[in-house]
Parts: sequence; C-alpha cells; structure tokens
Amino acid sequence: MNVKAFPSAANDQTKGVDLRDWFAGQAIAAFIAGSFNMHDRGEDLLDESIALECYQIADAMLAARKKES
Repeated sequence: MNVKAFPSAANDQTKGVDLRDWFAGQAIAAFIAGSFNMHDRGEDLLDESIALECYQIADAMLAARKKES
C-alpha cells in the first residue's frame, strides 16, 4: 500500500494523494516557479523528462524518509 500524503482520517491510509505523487508535485512546482533555471538547462517545461526527474526526486525523498524512521 502506498503512503498517503493527506489521508481522509487519521487511521485511514487508503484515501488521499499518494505521498510520492505529492512529492513529485512539489518538485514540479519548484521547476515551474523557477527554482531551477530552465533556460540555463536548455530544457522545455513541457518536456516529459522534467516530469520523470520530478519522480526521481520524489523517490529520493521517500528513500531518505524511510532511512529516518
């Protein structure tokens, strides 16, 4: 079962956004906000590789989270 970012109830981990998707969404928001200078990277915001990179960031965050617990 995937961990949920915002479960609907304290003891209900079956509903809500997957934590991985939420982390990836936060990463893409940083890209769009310009935290990563897209022009210097020579990349297009609509490039699928950006989305894949955001999921790699999310996976790294989940791995770090697992090591902390």
